[in-house]
Amino acid sequence: MKVHECPREQDVLAAVVARRWPDSGDAELNQHVSTCSICQEVAAVACALADDHDEAKHMVHVPSSAHMWWRLQMRARQDAVRAAARPITVVQSLVAASVAGMAAAAIGLGWAGSWSWSTLSARVGPAVGSVLSPVVSLASTTPQTTLILGAVVAGLVLMPIAVYLALSD
Repeated sequence: MKVHECPREQDVLAAVVARRWPDSGDAELNQHVSTCSICQEVAAVACALADDHDEAKHMVHVPSSAHMWWRLQMRARQDAVRAAARPITVVQSLVAASVAGMAAAAIGLGWAGSWSWSTLSARVGPAVGSVLSPVVSLASTTPQTTLILGAVVAGLVLMPIAVYLALSD
């Protein structure tokens, strides 16, 4: 395909960009465009693009610099809060996992029958034994009670973690 060029294309394009087309005041350029098919196409396409540019320019709403500054400050603060909370979240997760693991181990050992709650309270000491006595008396009745007690403890430990994960970003 042979590409045709016209030496006046740039003049027509400059007139459209400067918003002087078709009333450019240059009778010679108007006469040339009416006879040259290449310049007619250039003028038609350039006018369409210029009209689209004008419409898009009026539809765009650019926020003020003060608004953008405020939004960036808020985002920076939120990022700083997230960065500061990250180590706390890791420590809380590790503590919760450790407590859940110890509770599961205690329930497993109690279920296997290798020790009883009463011998555990006797070994731990009278001070802790007196605090644990209501729990020991409840848990020593049946193995099913021990299982239910373990499930309640696991629920109490895991529920705050589940709420945190549900409400966090």
